Amino acid sequence: MDRNGPVLYIKAVEKLQLYTSTTYKNGADVHKSIKQEKTFTFVPPELDENAMATQREMWKNCANILSSKKSY
Repeated sequence: MDRNGPVLYIKAVEKLQLYTSTTYKNGADVHKSIKQEKTFTFVPPELDENAMATQREMWKNCANILSSKKSY
């Protein structure tokens, strides 16, 4: 890598921040985490113990859909 390496890296990270903030639903969070050099974790909400059978079925379907999507 030559002497322009750090400058190129900063430009690439800024372009990545712009891309994620405009492309993804939670892009603003990704933009902030890249800028702060931190990772964020998503904690899914838990299903209530007293949920009806249809709510449990919908919960399972949503969980299957989300787990089958690729994260890229």
